[in-house]
Amino acid sequence: MPPHWYPFQPYMALPALQGYLRKQGFSTAILNLDMLSLDHFLNRNSLESYLDEAEKRAFGSWSQKLDPDEKVGRQRIFRKTSMVAPRLFDQIEDAKGILRGKGYYEYLHRAESLKVVSQAMDTLTACFYPSRYNLNGFVTRRNHNNPDQLGRITSSEAINPFLGYFRSVLRPKLSGLDPLVVGINITGDSQLVGGVTAARVVKELAPQTHVVLGGSFFSRVIEQLFKFPQVFEHADSIIAYEGEISLTELVHGVKNGASLDKVPHRCWQDESGLVRFNAGLAQPDVDTLPTPDFEGIEADLHLAPHPVMAVAASRGCYWNRCLFCDHGFCYQNRYQERSPELVVDDLEAISSTWGARYFDIVDEAVRPSHMQDISAEIQRRGLDLRWMCLGRIDKSFSPQIFKSAYDAGCRLISFGVESNSDAVLRLMNKGTSKQLNLRILDECSSAGIWTHIMIFFGFPGETAEDIQATMGLLDEHAAIFHDSGGAAFVLGRHSRVLEDLMRHGINQDEAWDASPDLAYSISLPFEFGSGQKKEDAEQAVEKFTKKSVYNKGSWDRTVSLLYRSRFDLSDYGRLIELFRTHGIRKRIADLSAMPGFKAKA
Repeated sequence: MPPHWYPFQPYMALPALQGYLRKQGFSTAILNLDMLSLDHFLNRNSLESYLDEAEKRAFGSWSQKLDPDEKVGRQRIFRKTSMVAPRLFDQIEDAKGILRGKGYYEYLHRAESLKVVSQAMDTLTACFYPSRYNLNGFVTRRNHNNPDQLGRITSSEAINPFLGYFRSVLRPKLSGLDPLVVGINITGDSQLVGGVTAARVVKELAPQTHVVLGGSFFSRVIEQLFKFPQVFEHADSIIAYEGEISLTELVHGVKNGASLDKVPHRCWQDESGLVRFNAGLAQPDVDTLPTPDFEGIEADLHLAPHPVMAVAASRGCYWNRCLFCDHGFCYQNRYQERSPELVVDDLEAISSTWGARYFDIVDEAVRPSHMQDISAEIQRRGLDLRWMCLGRIDKSFSPQIFKSAYDAGCRLISFGVESNSDAVLRLMNKGTSKQLNLRILDECSSAGIWTHIMIFFGFPGETAEDIQATMGLLDEHAAIFHDSGGAAFVLGRHSRVLEDLMRHGINQDEAWDASPDLAYSISLPFEFGSGQKKEDAEQAVEKFTKKSVYNKGSWDRTVSLLYRSRFDLSDYGRLIELFRTHGIRKRIADLSAMPGFKAKA
């Protein structure tokens, strides 16, 4: 699991694969490089070492090789960081202790601890400038989606913070485990640099090991790989779509020295240099899958006081008709539900094995009837759990379903509302309406469930009036949901919008077909025939976000679940006031001097 991914709760992909492979008789080990890297960087000795190195790079002989602008930039960020570094380094262990302990629930302590962590990570920016690495991800000025640029980033210790650390941690791991196959999960492009760096280092240290890349990122860009064979310089195989059956067949083939050409969902470069892909169907029946096995996931290193474990109640999307979405493509547009009894078996087994009480049901959207059945089974077994999930605005929801979910421990549902304009919802083929949005949100909130909404601006055909209708969710209907997130329209490579651009009024850029990257959304310029511009959507997002943050606070999903599980609904107002008071303060407080602070909380 390479950096950078969400650092507040464990991710399910590798535990799901580990459970399946162990059921097939293979021995496996998970190495969560994402959290191990973060914990390594958030260490006083490491930070001091990186700051010393940053000074050498900014002012020593090394700096003479730099472009003048980069040299000035390095020196500027070093001076800024070094001024506050001693105080930050003094507090870094206390900050991690608060985030991983009971002090997390004192909002002031949590907010200030996150600032300590974030600003301490500026040390890495000072060392690897112009790259930036913080809790929001790793960013470099180079286009990491361009394979040639990606190769330069992953091979450079000057701008890549992961390269040196991976060499130090992977050398003993590879020597001790002597693995037949190393699989690297890349879910989003935020992990592309870390994942390809890991592949590079594995091949450097253990060239005979078969390296396979996988994850939903490659499902979305698999056709782009035909243009970029250089991706296979550090990977023997890439697996798209669901990986259980494909990975099992691949490992059998590697073990037995057999041809891998017939492994389904596998992409590779043959001896002639051509990139090939076996698109054969290999989808497991979800009711035959074992419970995810979280051994080795480093749950205690995440920045939260309790592990929020992930389970899946289904794969794919039961609606799968929204024109903007390509989630179903990763499951080859097939939807499967796991039986409610097996879902609750998973919850119960993980709770018993790992002492977990908090869960994330990670489906694209839980069908109302499925939610009702899962809730009933949790209650029948008398399990005391707290969980969250994603939902779709669906007329089949009812106050009774939400009450049953609440009684079974549901404390957060995130709804893809997308827009509050009937005209735009019809254009999206969302199958919902403004009236239905308001009814479902009101019923969910009234049941006591923290209700989060996701919206976006800029769908083709949206007008200024439509934007204002969505803004009205905050102006006129703020009482029926608890927080919200906004984004701008993204044109996915496998969305139905892309299948018929002209019908949606999108004009292609002339360089469209020569897209020079692996991005799973179209990054080349395009414009809407209606005259709407991308900038209009981005301005609407900024306005919506500012208003939402002020009125509702800013909460990631893990915080929402844990805080909602700990506090009553009557505390929402207090939490928002805490956010307004402490969440946007720039000054870093002295953690040890705070009222009620205990270093070992």
